[in-house]
Amino acid sequence: FTMEWPLQKDGKFTTTPTAKAVWRAAMNCVEDEEKKLELIASLESVKNWRKQYIAVVEHFVTVVANLPPNDAVKVAETGLNELQNSMLFRTGENQDPIPAREAFFGDAEVVSLECQIHSRPTAESSVPYRFPIAAPTTAWLTGEDAKKQLKAWADYGCMEPSAAEQASRVADVDNATSFVEDKVFVLLGATSAMGPAKSLLQIPGAHVMAVARAGKRMEALVEWFNENGAPGTTLEVCGADLLKEGPGIARWITETRNNDKKQVVVCNLIYMDGEAHVRVSVSMDLVGDYVSEKLG
Repeated sequence: FTMEWPLQKDGKFTTTPTAKAVWRAAMNCVEDEEKKLELIASLESVKNWRKQYIAVVEHFVTVVANLPPNDAVKVAETGLNELQNSMLFRTGENQDPIPAREAFFGDAEVVSLECQIHSRPTAESSVPYRFPIAAPTTAWLTGEDAKKQLKAWADYGCMEPSAAEQASRVADVDNATSFVEDKVFVLLGATSAMGPAKSLLQIPGAHVMAVARAGKRMEALVEWFNENGAPGTTLEVCGADLLKEGPGIARWITETRNNDKKQVVVCNLIYMDGEAHVRVSVSMDLVGDYVSEKLG
């Protein structure tokens, strides 16, 4: 079971033909004929894709950034659809690979997953939890103190003003439980260093479905939760590899949440080096598509 690149005519799994096909599909979606032809010409003129692709991508981004928002989204969706329809998924050691989307949405065999549920008891009385931010001189800041620090970062130029504005709105919330009580957060790559697992699990009532490779980092997350999780929080743990078990993960999520009225929020957090990052990104996208279609 694994996500794979398409097999080329020479019998090898190579990335460049697929990458260029994805960019070409997106470029063909640009309605301005002159700009479209310029983009495709720049793509076709590249002889060494690995060393020269940056100029092509910069040209593409400049054109798309100046399109009307709906047109830009259409271009992006076209490229992503081309990638999803190009990648393959092998469902068994002696099986020929099938289109990745078919592996997720079809009747292909999936790996059975073993998952566990951990929970923290609900407190008899609770103090409203306010979103904190880390600060240079103190452990955490909340409320007006947090907003002052956010403004200072934005004024200094080390934080985007729009990010500071949104964070300030969150700092105004008196009880963060209202943000999580009607949601289930699915973290694909839950042990990622910059992921929100621990931040979410410090909010009373939060429910997190954590997906990551089984091992010491996942064990450490469970141990941390058992010691530090807020009252009323739930942590469901699934030790699985998105490169190999994406279809099974998608079905686990939907089967677990099928009769649940809570909103499912899927967060793609995995980063891998080189071509593996493309493969795992396709798997994460397909998990999101599957969950969205099945749960609405």
